[in-house]
Amino acid sequence: MMTLSLSLLFSILACEPSDGGSVALDDSGDADADTDADSDTDTDTDTDSDADADCELPIDYVDPGDNTINVATGVSPRVWFDGETATDTSELEFTLSGEDGDLAGTINLLNGGAGAEFVPSEELERSTVYTWSVETCSDDSSGMKFTTVAGPTEPSDLVDNVYLVDLAGVDWTSPSASVGGIILGQLETKYILVKVQSANETQVDMVGATAWDSTGSVAQYPCVEAIEFEPANFEGNPAFQAGPVTTSLSAGGFDVEIHEFELSGSFKGDQSVVNNLRIRGYLDLDGLDVGGTDACDALAFLGETCSACPDDGDESCVLLDVTDPEAPLTDATLDENLDPADHEAECN
Repeated sequence: MMTLSLSLLFSILACEPSDGGSVALDDSGDADADTDADSDTDTDTDTDSDADADCELPIDYVDPGDNTINVATGVSPRVWFDGETATDTSELEFTLSGEDGDLAGTINLLNGGAGAEFVPSEELERSTVYTWSVETCSDDSSGMKFTTVAGPTEPSDLVDNVYLVDLAGVDWTSPSASVGGIILGQLETKYILVKVQSANETQVDMVGATAWDSTGSVAQYPCVEAIEFEPANFEGNPAFQAGPVTTSLSAGGFDVEIHEFELSGSFKGDQSVVNNLRIRGYLDLDGLDVGGTDACDALAFLGETCSACPDDGDESCVLLDVTDPEAPLTDATLDENLDPADHEAECN
């Protein structure tokens, strides 16, 4: 249902004029509005006085955000840029400090330079407050603090637990909260279910599924297969990260591929809640159009832009990044073997 809903939304927006879409023009009659441009041309003979003069890397958001709790001990702090891409790690500087001072680590670019991460050279300590900062060639975000997870939970007690994410209550990192709210209002599946299939001291195996409100209660959406993840490292118990995987959501003959779909979070000690359950992936809108208008062009009416897809580099993906501060245990069931072909009457 996601593709159909987005198409409906885009259709409405594409037919409406944009209130703020006009471009302000200089009515002075001067074709060169910057009248004093180059008035002192070449007065500075040092042509390389600022090697980063043309570098623009405005920060869009960071992760972990300030005052985040229950962060995995294997976390790599990340930064994402607003409409720009980094070309080299020399344009960035990260600082991560604990009780014993600054930590060494490595900087990696993400998704063609759309973001970057700092990978500490050693795993962080449990129940510890860390401070981190990131500085780009044109922006900075400093003094952010996060606290790592406490002691582990009992893995065997997690098996067959199903946790519920209500998309109406998530924090939207991308797209913006206003755009996310509009999209959510059009969707039929407003919930995500996450099930623990197995868990031990080293690995946790999880499966996800979309869900809807069926006859007054939350139930697994029958028109889409469950999303299987590879077993994830669980040595940082109670924190986990499942994925990334490439999957798709289907409805009514339409498919939306999701690149690098992943889940991460931290189980509460009594297993009743998953703290900071994060859902992240790239929705691929390639080939979709609305009345002859490319879906990414239609998305611009919502103030969002498409970015490069991780798998092929096409500028047709929209980043989905949401966090549920507390995803509770639910009695809703999740069938990892559900076959949509058995539910044709409900899906057509």
